[in-house]
Amino acid sequence: MLKDAVQCALKNIEHLIEKTKFWDIHRNQPLNEGQIKVLNKIFDSELVGGVDV
Repeated sequence: MLKDAVQCALKNIEHLIEKTKFWDIHRNQPLNEGQIKVLNKIFDSELVGGVDV
């Protein structure tokens, strides 16, 4: 049970690190509010193959 919780926490941390790396690389890109919202939605929902907005 504790092992599962730790693995889940590590997965969440890894996801957050990947998202942060993406935004660090693209911080100077001219993105509008809608584009930022869609990109965050993709990261936060871990969608594969499309976006349902």
